[in-house]
Amino acid sequence: MKHNYSLTLAVVLSSLFFFKAIHAQSPQCPADYSQRMLLQDPAKLAKMRQDNAKIRELMKNHSRNAVPDTLKIIPIVVHVLHDNGKGAITKANIIAGINEMNIDLRKLNSDTTLVRPFFKSLVSDLKVEMRLAQIDPDGNCTDGIQYYNTPFTYNVSDTCKSVAGWPPDKYFNFWIVNSIDPSPWGLSGTIIGYEKFPWFGINNKYGAVVRHDYWRGSRTLTHEIGHCLGLWHMWQDQSLGNWGDGCSFIVGNDCTDNDDMVCDTPPMYQPAYGCNYTSNTCSNDSIGPSPYPTDTLDMIENFMSYSDCQHLFTTGQKERVTAVFGIYPEFQNLVSYNNLVATGTNNGYVTQLCKPKAAFSSNKTMVCKGSSVTFTDISKSGIPTGWEWDFPGGAITTSTAKNPTVQYNTAGTYDVRFISTNAAGNDTLLLEDYVTISENTAQYSGSNYFESFEDSTVTYNDWKIISSNGKARWKRTETAGHTGTSSMMIPNLSDAWHSEIIELVSPSYNVSAVTSPEFTFKVAYSQYDSSVTEYLKVYVSTDCGYSWALRLSRSSPLLETVPDQSAPFTPTAQNQWKEEKISLASYSTKPNVRFKFHFVSARGNNIYIDDINIRQTVGITENSFLDGPVNLYPNPASQQAILDFTTTESISNVRIAVYNILGKTIKEVANLEKLPAGSHNYKIALSNDIAPGIYFVKMTSGSLQFTKKLVVE
Repeated sequence: MKHNYSLTLAVVLSSLFFFKAIHAQSPQCPADYSQRMLLQDPAKLAKMRQDNAKIRELMKNHSRNAVPDTLKIIPIVVHVLHDNGKGAITKANIIAGINEMNIDLRKLNSDTTLVRPFFKSLVSDLKVEMRLAQIDPDGNCTDGIQYYNTPFTYNVSDTCKSVAGWPPDKYFNFWIVNSIDPSPWGLSGTIIGYEKFPWFGINNKYGAVVRHDYWRGSRTLTHEIGHCLGLWHMWQDQSLGNWGDGCSFIVGNDCTDNDDMVCDTPPMYQPAYGCNYTSNTCSNDSIGPSPYPTDTLDMIENFMSYSDCQHLFTTGQKERVTAVFGIYPEFQNLVSYNNLVATGTNNGYVTQLCKPKAAFSSNKTMVCKGSSVTFTDISKSGIPTGWEWDFPGGAITTSTAKNPTVQYNTAGTYDVRFISTNAAGNDTLLLEDYVTISENTAQYSGSNYFESFEDSTVTYNDWKIISSNGKARWKRTETAGHTGTSSMMIPNLSDAWHSEIIELVSPSYNVSAVTSPEFTFKVAYSQYDSSVTEYLKVYVSTDCGYSWALRLSRSSPLLETVPDQSAPFTPTAQNQWKEEKISLASYSTKPNVRFKFHFVSARGNNIYIDDINIRQTVGITENSFLDGPVNLYPNPASQQAILDFTTTESISNVRIAVYNILGKTIKEVANLEKLPAGSHNYKIALSNDIAPGIYFVKMTSGSLQFTKKLVVE
């Protein structure tokens, strides 16, 4: 567990194009941020004003006369972007979320009974219903749900939409992802979803992006679809001429020209959270063609609020949504009868049986010889009724079971081939090198092991490069090395995708043959810039890679061995490398140990590792409360040094300080009542009044202590 000695407020924020924020604590609503973005883009601002003027005119002329006030069925497709199953929510959960949204859109939610009496007459059915497409753009059978195994499921922005998207004038696109990146919009915190208003263009980026863990069980989808259909928050000034609070009328005294441009949603001063039924933040509720003769309480029950008690859309919001359908040809085509027939969403359409899309998972992919692996059918689309498996290398090589268990008695790396079948057809999935079976005895046994990657044959025979879904891989290079001319590296700057996980697994070692063992390696790395945070982690396994224990974690500021640079980094000198150490004291009796280098990319710069070494611990063993060595680097240092160590237990009354050679305290680094167990790092600023020379960094806690020499240049 990492402990950072500063407090950070994690805020749930909305995105540039709005979404439901849950208990957001930021004083600036990101909706305001989006307005400021519009003011910086005259073309988009003009388009927004033009479209909203048309919507307002239709509303004033009673849009239900201009656009038929009938049920509008919207064909939808849900693209599930997952990471080897993480975030791949089930079809049942997807349908449940759609049903929850439709219940709200159609005024079928039972909690409308909780709407306060003076708002009850305004509760309205938007007459919009979302239906999963049954026919895809090519005319083939579909269930309207598509799964994609891709790294574009983490920290996504609109880049996730390059993975998949169906024509937006025929299908409304949803993308379900693992996490959303707030940085493209200058935000921070956790974004649970975002979408675009129609005036930004009904194109291949139009639709809604939602985190998988917020798809159902909240009103997130309802709120977001409201924005997609042209509804604003009630506290926003949409005239975009000046800036005021949510109570200000910038354009005349007409509620159709100000705030959310809907008169029966009383203006609010600012977002409100919780359920404060006494809230009344504005006093101009009756201005213009408002249905309120006097000052009115805030409508916190509205789905376009941020409250915890959302229950309704209003008649005015329904008229605005109907008007939106009246001005966009894409919307009109989307809900047309011909399009409903083409997408299989029309009333009376008989659902067809689709052939399955083959997919499977397993409880293990790396095991020792003699172990068993259980495979599970997770096919999508049509439900399979038949299964065919091929297991080269297995004790059984074929199976027709749905979820077979296979024992592997011979070491090697093996493919798995799977065919799922039903009456509509079949689909085949072949995953090459899917299962790795290792010998129960270690590949290497001796008092010392050293690997510098100079021999390409040994490197690629011994080391396993775990395939990710992206382009980047660990690979051997002959252009840089700490020892010799070769090392393993990731072309991170050019090949990696954001949040891609790139792994490299070592051969197995008999650590019990080494006295007081430790694991060391050299690393060279440059950040792209300070905004990029990447991680190198080292794991240890004693069961042939079935399970892994984290032993070292370095984030990019601590990992860096040279200053930031935007050009591709290649180490050219030995002082551009540093050594990392991991104590293997707890593994000293283990006869079969593997190591895994796990790099999490943020599209920063290149990283290199070299000189993998398992050896007897060098120097004096540190105190028993330490898990691994104490690192102090760079050393010598001129402006800053970093102290990095891991404790095995919680320690009380801890003091860390810098002393001169006479024992005088020069600088206090930390003075803590309690230091929790885990990994710790401290930046030691070396101010101008610390003269060049030899110093000592010491941590004390009662009788426990360690000391490191520091050379200041």
